Amino acid sequence: MNLAGVAWGEGAAHTARPMSDSWRERVSRVPRLGWVTSPSPVQEIDAQSRLKPLGVGRLFFKRDDQLGADFGLLGGTKIRKLDVLLAAQPWRDAPLWTSVGAIGSGQLVALSAAARLLGRSVRSHLFWEPVLPELLWNLAYVASGPGELTYSGGRVALALKHPGVLLSQRSDGAVVVPPGATTTLGEVGMLGGVVELLDQIATGVCPTPDHVFVPVGSGGTLVGLWLGLALAGVPCTVHGVTTVERAYATECQLRARARRLVDFLGLPAVTLPPLRLHREALGAGYGVSTPASRAACEDFQAAGIGLEPIYSGKAMDGLRRAAAGLSGADIGHKSGPNVLFWLTPRRPGPLPAAEDWRDRLPAALQKRLAADERPGSTSPTRRRVLLAVGGAVAAVTVWRHLGAPEAPSGVETLPDWAAFVLRAACEAVIVPTPDADALDDLVRRIDTFVATQPLSIRLQILGALELVEQMTLPLAGRLLRFTSLDVEGRRGVLTSLAARGGLVAEAGRAARDLAVLGHYQRDTSWPALGYGGPWVSRTPRPDPYAALATDAPPPGFEALP
Repeated sequence: MNLAGVAWGEGAAHTARPMSDSWRERVSRVPRLGWVTSPSPVQEIDAQSRLKPLGVGRLFFKRDDQLGADFGLLGGTKIRKLDVLLAAQPWRDAPLWTSVGAIGSGQLVALSAAARLLGRSVRSHLFWEPVLPELLWNLAYVASGPGELTYSGGRVALALKHPGVLLSQRSDGAVVVPPGATTTLGEVGMLGGVVELLDQIATGVCPTPDHVFVPVGSGGTLVGLWLGLALAGVPCTVHGVTTVERAYATECQLRARARRLVDFLGLPAVTLPPLRLHREALGAGYGVSTPASRAACEDFQAAGIGLEPIYSGKAMDGLRRAAAGLSGADIGHKSGPNVLFWLTPRRPGPLPAAEDWRDRLPAALQKRLAADERPGSTSPTRRRVLLAVGGAVAAVTVWRHLGAPEAPSGVETLPDWAAFVLRAACEAVIVPTPDADALDDLVRRIDTFVATQPLSIRLQILGALELVEQMTLPLAGRLLRFTSLDVEGRRGVLTSLAARGGLVAEAGRAARDLAVLGHYQRDTSWPALGYGGPWVSRTPRPDPYAALATDAPPPGFEALP
């Protein structure tokens, strides 16, 4: 396979260009692997008769699910991002990549397919999401690929156990591919998709859209489309349907990324088109399908459009909810607006997998899957678990923590006994063990965090700490309370609790995660993570990989041999 750098837009038709074609020229200079050999097709769907009416004039799909077939890749918009990202250093020459995702992550599927193609390995850090058949297909494919898997339970636990994979360029000897492959380089890949769309508009494949809909996870796809349409002068509104919680997708964050991409390309300031973020389709949270997203998948399957219920299904639900408000005097179409839906997932259907793929999963994930698939079982969430454990606070009030030392000065929310348990947990969890002053500082930081939580969460935390402290005998075979054990004994208790699973494992993880939360708030922990600290500025944070000279790519962006 020829892996020489390939440019976009060679011989392409010209479209509206308020900044001439300088932005297309600059995009074309960024090397890529050449995995996008032809434009993904645009397909029109009869939105009024074949499907439940959407209230729009004409509905088109940009079929990124068709990408990558020439290389045995599996389709999806992630190919556009990885096509550029993996052509640059340090990814280009790295034998091992690492990234994070839910157990059914499409990002990890795309990265695993790329690793197979290029002879690399992937260390995949997984967290839980409710199981669906298509998500199990993804998990089986990733588990069957080159590399290794870790499992941390939830997103918070993963961030606390493996912060380097979220904060640093490298983690445990591997080069980090950020969630969703969302970096400035990945967003350049999406600008290439806009170039395709402009040429398809110019040649009559589809009309200029009045509205463009796209799901929002890590946000890189939306940023690339949003800026590209602005650079091209396309008079449309961009709609992002969020599939993550509000804190992970704000307009302020997205604007900052767009400004950073403008700086990367060396362009003057750009006026972005209108952006609307739709949050109504999220449901219970990230990774959790909704009846409306599943219904959207079923409806469009009949039309040959492969939605999936976590991202694109929710985005279609968002379109349906917003459709009634899309028409207006500014549209100019008697039949309704032209709507373009950017189809981001891989091609639908099962994926090839090894027969023993389940045996390759981390033991904790095997156990969680087995419990989830047991007839009549329901996997407890951390909130449900800790609510149940919270009853332990009242149950042992008569005999708990007599004579517990006073909490460190500055602790205002946690009772003395709980602060004492947390201090003991910090001694056991953090290696090397902090000194006395550092331990007191950790407890104060954790107390500040707990103070921000609603009463229900605070009660859950107290219940978990109560269980860890008082149940060492029946649950871990220890005669002494947790705080009375030496450091090695406490580590043994936490390990034993984790191995038992269920309520007690969740309680032990709560104590551990709070300890690590406090630890990573201290700047003394940051150097080991490769984290430079929070960026306090009104200007966009520099992308450590973003450097593009005006006339020629800088070192690290040369074409592959």
